[in-house]
Order: sequence, then C-alpha cells, then structure tokens
Amino acid sequence: MCNIAGYLGDKPAAPILLEMLRRQQYFDGDMCTGIALMHEGKLTCRKVVGDVDALIRETDVLSLPGTVGIAHTRPSRALVPPHPHLSPDGRVATVTNGTTPRSKYWPRWDEAVDLLDRNGYDLEETENPDGKSPKLSRNGGFVGTGLARNYLLDYYVKQGKTPAQALALTCWHMFNENVTVMLTEHAPDAVFVLRSTRPMTAVTRGGETYLATTRFGLPDGLGEEAFDLPLHRACTATRQGVTVTAERMDTEPVSEMTPYTLSAF
Repeated sequence: MCNIAGYLGDKPAAPILLEMLRRQQYFDGDMCTGIALMHEGKLTCRKVVGDVDALIRETDVLSLPGTVGIAHTRPSRALVPPHPHLSPDGRVATVTNGTTPRSKYWPRWDEAVDLLDRNGYDLEETENPDGKSPKLSRNGGFVGTGLARNYLLDYYVKQGKTPAQALALTCWHMFNENVTVMLTEHAPDAVFVLRSTRPMTAVTRGGETYLATTRFGLPDGLGEEAFDLPLHRACTATRQGVTVTAERMDTEPVSEMTPYTLSAF
C-alpha cells in the first residue's frame, strides 16, 4: 500500500510531511516519494524516484514555503511516475493509493479517458504487460491510473464543480479500491479526501490537522486522538478539523465487491 500524509496548520509543512512519510515508508514505501505544498494560493511540487532522504538530497524541498500540503511514498518504481500528479496547468495536485483489479467496472475508466481525450487532455501512455489496469485510451494503449484520475478531477473543477463534487464524481467514474487526496489552488486552505476502501485517519489539535494512511505516520502523542474518515464520502480538511460533506460517491452493492475489496473493511 502506498503511504500518504497531509498537514494543515501554521508551521512549515514540508518537514512535518516528510517526517510523517519517514515513519510510514518502511512498512510499505520508499521507492518513489513526492510532496505538494500550497503557499499564498500557489502550488509547488517536488518528487523523486527514491525515499524521503533522496527527496531531501536531490531537491530543495526543505526550503519550500507553505503551511498546507500533501505527500506520498510508494513501494514500486514500475509503470507510472512518482506522485503527486499535477493537472496540465499545475493547479490541481493529487495523491492516491490502491489497486484497480480487473472488473466489470473498467468500461467506466475507458469512458472517462475518452472524455478526457475529447477535451484536450494529453494522456501519456505507458506499458502494461500484465493487464492490471483498464485500457484507458482510445487507441488501445495504457496510461497511469493516478494521472487519469487527476485529469478528471481537473476537468470537473473547470466545469464548475466544487472540489468535493469533483472528487465524488471522479471516484465513481474511476471506481477502484483506493483513497484519493486532492490539493488545489481553487480552494487553497483545504485538503480534500475520499476513501472507497483504503484507510485514512485524521486528527486535529490546536489549529493543526494531520492526515495519514496509518497511525504510524502521526506525530507522537496524537495517535489515540485520531479517527478514521468515512467510506465513500468526500471530506474537507482544514486547520480547524475535518468536515464530512454531502457529496457521496455512488457505491456498488456489497455482493458486487471483490473478496479483495471486502478484506479492506
């Protein structure tokens, strides 16, 4: 499972997020690492093939400003580039974890990618020799599922949807077993989260909110106060806490879920 961290507060976010990743990466991660930060309404992003130390060594990440951010580390270099993914204009950053097992819902992914193709999104293709992802392009090639998800979020926001609405629509259209976390210049003081099956925990204390895929990632003394975000509902995290919005991802009957999905509950 990829590991994800989020922070909103009044302290420099980069050192906090990197320490949260470091706490998690040895359980499952450390092959690709990245971070996106918000400062004065603008996104910045740094990512590398490597662990947290590689990100620090090879980039200026520790000097980047911003008190709101998200970060990601994953256990594989294969197929797709490091997260966060960025929209073509650089205004939407997303990190995800999870899998896209072969299922009857793959046609939704192809429909989504056709929509993106028609609207001018350049979907960079990659190899997929094991057939572990949907077709994801009109010409029969494959694209990284995380990037396609980012572009669909960007598309819906540009169509006038709120970030929470865009997240619920995207997670239905690209149904899989994951959690998606979004940072956007359209709402620079918040982080948006939707989990379909994978874990995401949060804690707020003293004007700071922390998000992590495991409680191992939380700073010392906060784990006992943490709570799990609900399934299938778009959540908005701010410095003051986490709000469960009215935006709900349409879900499948439990009988239609794979045994792998059910094991995550």
